[in-house]
Amino acid sequence: MAEVKKQKNCSCNRDFTEEEMEDLIKTMTGGTKIWQGSDIADKSIKSLVLELNTMFKSYSINRCMQKISFLANVYGETGFFHLSKEQVSKWKSSQSIYKGRGILQITGVKAEGSEYYNEPGPYRDYGKHVGKEKEIVENPDIISSSLHYSVDVGGWEAKQKKANTWDSAWTGQD
Repeated sequence: MAEVKKQKNCSCNRDFTEEEMEDLIKTMTGGTKIWQGSDIADKSIKSLVLELNTMFKSYSINRCMQKISFLANVYGETGFFHLSKEQVSKWKSSQSIYKGRGILQITGVKAEGSEYYNEPGPYRDYGKHVGKEKEIVENPDIISSSLHYSVDVGGWEAKQKKANTWDSAWTGQD
């Protein structure tokens, strides 16, 4: 049996290191390759860590519980940095113009009288947020092909939904 080393590495109010992220990816996926099922060209852990740390600061995701919760959602949405968009399947959302994209997959809204998510909705809102509304609405694949947008939209989505932000202050002991 492998020896388990007990350690306490609080991630509150600090950046993840490349080594920590590589270890997380190895633990979650069994290897260190990322974005294998995506259009993202930069498949380096170094760039991923830089974008994640920037996004965490931008959206005030700075406590351990927030980061853990966020990354757990990323695992469900992307297979832990494997996919950057919803793959075509039997689900109507996957066949839509504004299908799920990004590390917390942003999805458009159903067009009136349709089963498809062909209205930009959140894509337009995120585009306004980053000052690129026209570009994102006209080319939604920018969310799944740009490492920056794929990661940043996850932070934006978490804040919009007010999900997993754990805004209350920790009052217990570590």
